[in-house]
Amino acid sequence: MKNIQRSILLVIILFLTAVELRAQNGLTGVVTYKSYYPDKKQRNRSVDMTVYFNSYESLLANLGQTSQPAIKVEKIDDGFNFTLPYGDSLGGRIYRNIKNNLMVIRRPENSISDAFIVKEDWLAINWKIETATKKIGKYTATKATGSFRGRDYTAWFTYDIPVPFGPWKLHGLPGLILEAEDSEKMMRFYVTEIKIPYNTEEIIKVPTAAKELTLKEEAYMQDNFDDLLAKKLNARLPQGSRFTPNPSKDGRKYRTEKTYEWETDAINENKK
Repeated sequence: MKNIQRSILLVIILFLTAVELRAQNGLTGVVTYKSYYPDKKQRNRSVDMTVYFNSYESLLANLGQTSQPAIKVEKIDDGFNFTLPYGDSLGGRIYRNIKNNLMVIRRPENSISDAFIVKEDWLAINWKIETATKKIGKYTATKATGSFRGRDYTAWFTYDIPVPFGPWKLHGLPGLILEAEDSEKMMRFYVTEIKIPYNTEEIIKVPTAAKELTLKEEAYMQDNFDDLLAKKLNARLPQGSRFTPNPSKDGRKYRTEKTYEWETDAINENKK
């Protein structure tokens, strides 16, 4: 009799476990954020950001970034007028896969480069989950703090949506991030809409591009953007004409990522 009871109990446990796994694996949704990024000309520049997710993948997709397809140089009375491209039909994308720790970033065409992808190393954010909670819409959100590439963030996530995703590159909490802000109040994200369930099967794909850069190469491009742009523009100007850049002295102050792990490792190594 006891063996029969144990068998029945085991069957019930296995059934409930299977139901729970199916529920988790079937979790799909889309979340829209209002995002504010650093900008040396206008600090309140906002971007709508859409993140599609299932239980183990997410895709941030910024569409509608089509612009002038190539650099255009026009002669005007007092010099030259430049039209610089940014964006393409696919736009910027950030893909994550927590099963194999894969992260692929797609950057759209810009004035110094064709579209390219970057396969980043999986960098965990060392979040500290705190006791504070608040209501965000219909969800109970829990506070967490963590640092990522030179910025300190306060994030609010919900256990009600148990996926480790969020806006931009923020991730790794035991629930969807609904709000986040850095300590300088230059990067801010807050949710405006959540749809669960949502059919993401044909949407979540690994981004592709003909060109691939390393993260170090992308950082170099950003650090030297003005000089690289000047070189490209001067190649299109008539002989005897020259474009001289006026590079910003702010360095990475207005950049989304202010320091990188290889730089931090080098600093720590020098301290030994």
